[in-house]
Amino acid sequence: MRKKLLSTRLAAFVMSAVITITMAGCGTQGEPQRSEREADMLMTDSDVSAAAQQDTDTSDNSGTGRYVDRTVCEGEYWDRMEKQILSDGRIVLVNSMTSQRFVSEDGGNTWNIEQDEEFSVFVKEHYPISTAISTDGTLALICMDKKDPSADAEHMEYVYRLYIYHTDDTVRQIEIDLPDTESRLSEVAFGEQGELFVFAGGCRIIYKVDLDTGVSKNLTTLQENCYLMECRNKILMCMTAQKIFLYDLEKEQFIEDETLDSFILDTYQDMSWTGAGFTAYSFLGENKTIYIAGDKGLHRHVIGGSTIEQVIDGSLSLLSTPSHNILAMTVNDKNEFVTAYSDGSIVKAAYDASVPTVPNEKLTVYSLKENDLVKQTISAYQTQYPEMFIEYQVGMEDGGITQEDALKKLNTRLLGGSGPDIMLLDGMKIDAYAEKGVLMELSEIVNAADERDGLYRNLIDNLSGGDQIYAIPLEFHIPVVIGQKEAVDSITDYRSMVALYEKARETYTDTDMVGISSAKGIMKRAMPVCAPSWQDGKGQLDTQKIKEFLELSKRLYEVQMNGTPTEAIDNYQRRVANDYEESPYFKGLNETICLEKRCSFAFGETLGAYTYRDMLSVPRAEGMEQAISKPLDGQSAKVYCPESIVGINAATKSSDRAKQFVGMMLSTTVQDNTPLGFPINKKSLASVFAYDESQLGEDGGQYSTSYDIDGVTHGFTIYPVEQEGIDLLEQWIAGLDTPYLSDPVFENVIFAQGVEYIEGHKELDEAVEEIVNSVEISLYE
Repeated sequence: MRKKLLSTRLAAFVMSAVITITMAGCGTQGEPQRSEREADMLMTDSDVSAAAQQDTDTSDNSGTGRYVDRTVCEGEYWDRMEKQILSDGRIVLVNSMTSQRFVSEDGGNTWNIEQDEEFSVFVKEHYPISTAISTDGTLALICMDKKDPSADAEHMEYVYRLYIYHTDDTVRQIEIDLPDTESRLSEVAFGEQGELFVFAGGCRIIYKVDLDTGVSKNLTTLQENCYLMECRNKILMCMTAQKIFLYDLEKEQFIEDETLDSFILDTYQDMSWTGAGFTAYSFLGENKTIYIAGDKGLHRHVIGGSTIEQVIDGSLSLLSTPSHNILAMTVNDKNEFVTAYSDGSIVKAAYDASVPTVPNEKLTVYSLKENDLVKQTISAYQTQYPEMFIEYQVGMEDGGITQEDALKKLNTRLLGGSGPDIMLLDGMKIDAYAEKGVLMELSEIVNAADERDGLYRNLIDNLSGGDQIYAIPLEFHIPVVIGQKEAVDSITDYRSMVALYEKARETYTDTDMVGISSAKGIMKRAMPVCAPSWQDGKGQLDTQKIKEFLELSKRLYEVQMNGTPTEAIDNYQRRVANDYEESPYFKGLNETICLEKRCSFAFGETLGAYTYRDMLSVPRAEGMEQAISKPLDGQSAKVYCPESIVGINAATKSSDRAKQFVGMMLSTTVQDNTPLGFPINKKSLASVFAYDESQLGEDGGQYSTSYDIDGVTHGFTIYPVEQEGIDLLEQWIAGLDTPYLSDPVFENVIFAQGVEYIEGHKELDEAVEEIVNSVEISLYE
């Protein structure tokens, strides 16, 4: 076997605070040596309760001891990773997409990367979708093979095959007889005796395969599709989106575990594979224990027991960082946890008895809705400053509270001097807070970040509307229109766009032209480029502008509904029932409208690098060679949508720490991975479009998707954004000067009355009068 050994650098010690907290009925705290901890997990219920009570009586925030993260290997972005502890004690991680093996001989402290050239050849010929590693290093791979390699990309068909890749580089295929053509192999796991378990999607059958004979037998059937399998202690674990199934291989029956089921239901509503990691990850430990990891932390459970123990608090760990998706996780013989994340890092969490159980200093961060960029910053900040604890408060976390009620509670706290140190101001009246002295002036922070990396100052300064800066947008969207050049060139405002849709219906007589089949949805999509013109600087409403908006929205709604197939309307209404219009992705540009020839143009927002990349790839699709795109003007022009707008409470008692936190929000540490928008940091804009040429396809594409025309599937290749595309984007950004600041309370009034008018239940003047009256009442309150 020819291998080349690559060394990886040991990263700096990453002090991400990780706290050990016992839940009701759990064992004692302390350094978790395996013999003691496993004994704790095997205690009787009464012993567990007594230990928990003892912890409750003696615990306080002055204690020490918790798990601490340390990044032990840094690499490139990874697609998928599988793990195994070999029979000789080595920990092995395999990235079958890149044919790399990451090997640690010291429990996860240091790593070597092995590149097997023969395995690389195999991976290029086959596309692995699931990989398992046996304790002797043998690989089992389910691969998506081309049925006819000579077929073009648009009409390529695939078959799913099972291969065994031995340590001597020999390969053999094992056939499994599936019950129908709709089923396919999808997940694989090795058993402790070298046997193989294979899950087939469609039929949802789990097969047990004897590798010596190649014979497979039907073991059992799952109720749901499986995303992850593992075998240990004669238990086969099968993780689905809603449940973890545990199958007793000796008794050949499923294990009922109500405690585990309830925990999953309450803590992780979705545990599926996202394409870039798991939303939650489970794995088996010794003595019939199971671990569940996700943004809430790491929890441990004795299978069949009545308690769940929290080992690591997600709020003090990289586990809660949105940019760190779990690919694989295991525990070594010292009860230290090794995790491979999608950003290319391997992180080891080890218990440190000297670290405070709860950090000594605290900052409070508040937002109306949960925000991934905040969570990302919290994790990065606590990693760099382990003595700090960041309490993240979400005003509308309780589903029963309205935004109006959440704001009233926040305002009461601010007036009483108990408000948060840092606030995300999305959905709040920034000007009012600034005028009343609630917000700290932030020019010092902005100037420092601008000098260091460069910021898009026009987007910050236009948001403030003056010399002083009280709020900083950390990311932003740009409303755009894309389509055939003649169509896009003719759109100059909302009125001209609606008129063009009316004209287009003459050509596209029976298509879902707009992609939105509700009155509220039509208004919501168009509002960002119109709403900034509805009020003057003093908050006075321009009723004529609002009338025009409602009239044009009604025309657009009618042209959409009169021609769109009933099936498309019904499908859309089902999505609305699942809160589709409340999702941040609802506003995103849907370029497939053009690709599928449903209309000659489409409008929406670029939600960040990925939507911009998709948009620039459209002219390279067949029939779209003349397509162009540009920022969209409506009743307002040169509009941008600030997102994740941060401010600091002027009354904070931790001003230096708060400034430090906001400074990190503006740094490349966070800005290189803005979750849903373009970064406000100029240096990071280039980073989000960076790519590895060696990972491009033969046609130069980064990845591909598909779309349908008249029942025929067509491939759509997404290409990397080159410097020309980045320059174009920066030209667009430089021309933006009108921020759209969402005011949900005001907008909900527009939506409510607008729907009544658009659907024919009210006259226009009556609807506008109701809007004016509601706004006046709101201002009075």
